[in-house]
Amino acid sequence: MEHPEYTLSRDDLEDINEAFALCDPERTGRISPEDLGTVMSALGQNHTESEIYRYSEGLDEMGNGFITLKDFVDLMTKMYKLMDQTDYLKAAFNTFDIDKDGLISYSELRATFYSLGDRMTDEEYDKLFRQFDTDNDGFIDWHDFYNAYKS
Repeated sequence: MEHPEYTLSRDDLEDINEAFALCDPERTGRISPEDLGTVMSALGQNHTESEIYRYSEGLDEMGNGFITLKDFVDLMTKMYKLMDQTDYLKAAFNTFDIDKDGLISYSELRATFYSLGDRMTDEEYDKLFRQFDTDNDGFIDWHDFYNAYKS
């Protein structure tokens, strides 16, 4: 499933620029790869050293020893988009997880669809449940739900 282009809000873009400026006080539009963790932490992004290293390598593809503001904004846009999608999916999952035990049972799936006005046959519910229950344990957990969405 293809997602529409994600656009940062004005506030998010402002926050990203301010965080970048912490390590770019002269406003050159670039920082060293070693500063990436500091800038990301200022935005509430907590990553391991190995993750920061991978990000910095991807952003300094030319090997010129710096990360541009544009490249950093692109990275953060991707991260914000991912966070936004995950929040949306978790909200959807929680709608189906009526008893809030972290699992969606067959009856919860059916009750939720029924409450939304969707009337399906038993066979259609069975098929839908099997598509989401990717590990065939009789419940749809977050992992199943996420994987079914991604497929």
